[in-house]
Amino acid sequence: MKYNLGDIVEYEDELYTIFWIYDSEYVELNSDEKKCVLAKAEELRLVKSK
Repeated sequence: MKYNLGDIVEYEDELYTIFWIYDSEYVELNSDEKKCVLAKAEELRLVKSK
C-alpha cells in the first residue's frame, strides 16, 4: 500500500502521522508525544488519509 505524508496510521497500537517516506518499505512516524519511529510500511494500518 502506498502512503502519503500526513497520513494518520496505527503502529503497535499507537497513532502516528507519517513524517517522512524513505522508500516503498520504510517510513518515519511522529506521534503527538513527539516520539519518532522508523517503521516498515507493511506493519502500518491506515486510519485516515490526508
